[in-house]
Amino acid sequence: MITSAPKSEDASNGEFEATLREQVTTCFRRLLRAVCLRSHELSSRYGLSGPQVLLMKDLLRHPRRSVGELTRDLHSSQATVTGIIARLEKRGLVTRERGERDKRQVFVSLTEQGQKLAANAPSLLGEKFLQRFEKLDTWERTQILSTLQRVVSMMETPAEWGDVPADAENIPCDCAVVEDAR
Repeated sequence: MITSAPKSEDASNGEFEATLREQVTTCFRRLLRAVCLRSHELSSRYGLSGPQVLLMKDLLRHPRRSVGELTRDLHSSQATVTGIIARLEKRGLVTRERGERDKRQVFVSLTEQGQKLAANAPSLLGEKFLQRFEKLDTWERTQILSTLQRVVSMMETPAEWGDVPADAENIPCDCAVVEDAR
């Protein structure tokens, strides 16, 4: 629930801003928890992490992708995507092949087993969320998307902040919510 502006003349705008920051933090924590629980459910039920499902669904739409394309599509580092591919390959869900013209390039495709699993894998958002989301008017769904895109752009860590390595984009994220070690 959103806090209203302070009613008392004694209540400072600083207190209101601090309360807003606390509520934003609480909302982020609740959202991360929901994502983590959904990821755990996928892992328990299908033996796949959220990022693995995303990669497989991407390959279902685009049957042969380079690692670079998958990295871009998943908004992940190459090291993270390579790890996801290795784990899926070990399970027989994807194959890798070198490019014919450029041997440095690697292309990834789903196996028949991977295609079946990807086609039957549930949405990462969950059916209940999708049902509720689809009941909203188009303008409201668009507003939610726009707000989420704005939040993501505010949360992404630009190198000019100075407190992150210049190569932050290449640092693999080993957060369980992002990718587990399956």
